[in-house]
Amino acid sequence: MDEQESTLIFPLPIKTAENGKQYFTTPQSDKNPNLLLFAQFIHTVKCFNWIDLIIQEFVPHLSGCDFEDRDVEELIESLSNIDDIFLKIENLSKSVLKQNLHFADTLPVVEEEEDLEVIKKFASANSLHEAFEGHEGLDLVSSVFDLLEPKQADIIQSSIACHMAGLTKPAQTLLEEFVSNEFLQGNELYYWLTLHLAAEITKKDSVKQAGKNGNDSKHRINRQVRTKAVELYLDGSFHNPRHATKQLLPTVAKISSELGSALEWENNGFDRLYGWLRAAKKAENV
Repeated sequence: MDEQESTLIFPLPIKTAENGKQYFTTPQSDKNPNLLLFAQFIHTVKCFNWIDLIIQEFVPHLSGCDFEDRDVEELIESLSNIDDIFLKIENLSKSVLKQNLHFADTLPVVEEEEDLEVIKKFASANSLHEAFEGHEGLDLVSSVFDLLEPKQADIIQSSIACHMAGLTKPAQTLLEEFVSNEFLQGNELYYWLTLHLAAEITKKDSVKQAGKNGNDSKHRINRQVRTKAVELYLDGSFHNPRHATKQLLPTVAKISSELGSALEWENNGFDRLYGWLRAAKKAENV
C-alpha cells in the first residue's frame, strides 16, 4: 500500500463534539472484520492507564507524574489507609471492564459472515497478522497486535471467529474473558498492587494486634488462611499445584490480610502457598 496515497490514520483521531462528547469517524472496509476498528479496540484496551485511574480515584494527591517517578512506598502506604481498599479497587476494575465491553459492543467491528471459507480462513489462522492478511492498513496496525500476549490474541481471534459464524453467546463469553484478563485476573499491575497492599496492611494489622493475640490465636488465624487456600484450590480447575499457586496467590494474600494474619506474602508467599497446595494434592490422592 502506498502510504502517500492512503487516507488511513491509526490510531483513529478522537474528535470532540460541541456537547463535549468524544467520537471518531468510523473507517469503512469492504472486508469482514473491520481491521481498523478492531485495532482501535485493542489499542484502547492496551493503552488504558489503569494505575493512574486508581491514583486519581483514591489518592489524587499523588497524581501528576509518571508511574516510574512516583514514590511506590508512599503509594502503597496511602492506599493501605483506605477502608475496604481491596474491594474498592476490584469494583473500579470491574467498572473499567464494563466500559470497555460496552465500547466493543458499540463498534461495528465484525458482522455475521455468509462465506464459510472466509470464516474458516480467519478461524484457522496461526496469528492475528495471518487472520487479517490482505486487509488494507495491516501495516499500520501490526504493531498493535504485538502488544497482546499469545493467549490473549487467541482468545480475541476466537471471539471474532464465533461472531462471524453467528455464534453470538460464545463470542461474547470469549470477549468478556479477554477484557477481564486485561483489567482483572490477568492484570500484572493488579497482581502487583494486591500483593504489596496485602503486605502493608498485614504489617499494620500485626502492629495493632501485637500484645492482643496470643500464640494460639495467631496459629488459629493462620490455619484459617490455609484452610481457605486449600478450599479455593480443590474447588478450582488448575493444571497442578504450581499453576494453582500462581493463580491464587493474590487472593490468598488478600484473605490473609483480611483475617488479620501476620503471615508475610511478598517474599516467601509463593513457596508457602505451594507447600500447602502440594500437601493437599497428596492427601487427596491417598
